Amino acid sequence: MNQRTPYTAPVSAASSADAIVNPTAGVAYALAIETSGRIGSLALAHGDRLIDVRTFSTALRHAVELMPTLDALCRQHRVAPEQVGEVYVSGGPGSFTGLRIGITVARTLAWAGG
Repeated sequence: MNQRTPYTAPVSAASSADAIVNPTAGVAYALAIETSGRIGSLALAHGDRLIDVRTFSTALRHAVELMPTLDALCRQHRVAPEQVGEVYVSGGPGSFTGLRIGITVARTLAWAGG
């Protein structure tokens, strides 16, 4: 049986034929950023399917681990920045510095992605 790889074209390139083969075609990826606690984490989803969750390896190292973990997560699943259409970030309560880091990264991703 011929298996198709997941559809990963930008949302504007999705067609109705792709939606029949892959019901999540044209659905943007979602990224969740958790930096309110001592240990941070990232989650990547597509449609209603959770793809992967990454927990930072060390407590209170959000500024050091967030971007490399995000990069590794997206590269492993072949998700380009423009394919992330939703970014969720914890808003507290929690560590002021951790919240500031998570919110800043979420806002930067939103600005960069349009």
